[in-house]
Amino acid sequence: MEEEKPPQDSVNKVIPNIQDDDIQTVEKLTTKIDSIDYPDNFVETKNNSVKQEKQKLQKELKQVQNKTRISEVVHTYQIREYLLKALTEAKNRLMIVSPWIKVNLVDEEFLSNLEATLRRKVKVYIIYGIKGSNSQNDDKVY
Repeated sequence: MEEEKPPQDSVNKVIPNIQDDDIQTVEKLTTKIDSIDYPDNFVETKNNSVKQEKQKLQKELKQVQNKTRISEVVHTYQIREYLLKALTEAKNRLMIVSPWIKVNLVDEEFLSNLEATLRRKVKVYIIYGIKGSNSQNDDKVY
């Protein structure tokens, strides 16, 4: 006995307008949800994405640094720690360029590290101030 198939018209009424796009969307969403259900996969995917973005940014930074010869920009909140580290680790030459050097930076610890650096025969250059401007240099600035 041959099995009766429902007419195509009735299938379309039960499952109206299913498109390939809809099937793909459901598959993608299911895959994403499954990856969240298995956090190791989700974290690994995110880590790979972050690593790729980091590599891309590092490559771009290196290109700009090579072009401009800027090795690093140090922000205000990093200056003291960075400067003390530079004094300790410098081998041949240290060049400090700053629009101003405030009194809270030049304390006993800084001076002691500077003296130790000079005793190691490291050449230290300190360039500060803003050309043509006295307003930036007040009494509490070295």
